[in-house]
Amino acid sequence: MQQWNGGDLPKQESCVHEMIRERVLLRPDAPAVLAHDGSLSYAELEALTNQVADTFFTKLGFQHEEKIILQLPHSLWVIVAMLSVMKAGSAFVSLDENVPLDRVKSIASKSNARFVLTTKASASKYNGIGLLSIVLDQSFIDKETPSTAVNWTNSRVRPSDLAYVIFTSGSTGEPKGCAIEHRAFCSYALTFGQHSGLDPTAV
Repeated sequence: MQQWNGGDLPKQESCVHEMIRERVLLRPDAPAVLAHDGSLSYAELEALTNQVADTFFTKLGFQHEEKIILQLPHSLWVIVAMLSVMKAGSAFVSLDENVPLDRVKSIASKSNARFVLTTKASASKYNGIGLLSIVLDQSFIDKETPSTAVNWTNSRVRPSDLAYVIFTSGSTGEPKGCAIEHRAFCSYALTFGQHSGLDPTAV
């Protein structure tokens, strides 16, 4: 274990969405997302998340490294939300859909979060804790995202920027966040993939 876990990881100075875009160029029709509520090829995922990211950045004013709460059931939309938030230059804070509202409020406060990406059924419950709900579903795509934005990019996102924040309960029971940069995740993901025998054809 010490030998396998020893040494520093090779640094990968990339953004998460840039690495996914490389897959788009190499294998656009390969499956990228397979979920109970649908599937997306790499090309479809790229186009869809570009549209959503454009709306987040241009219309809704997502800020650089701003923390965005995600509280969604396991579905295709979780992946779309994560990737779109990162493309917009913000960082996501993903919470299980069953996390109590008081804990969501505490995490949102520590994150200075303004927005929560959620479902239509859950949207109203966030009104009392100061979060603006964004219902991310097909209706949002149809009504809020421009079809002309399928190639939209944000050149201001850097590998050193935050990609996401993970909150744990902490030893005191208070939520404590661990911030992950794009380059940190990319470095880990590449090394893990190589040691696990994953190749470009893996789904």
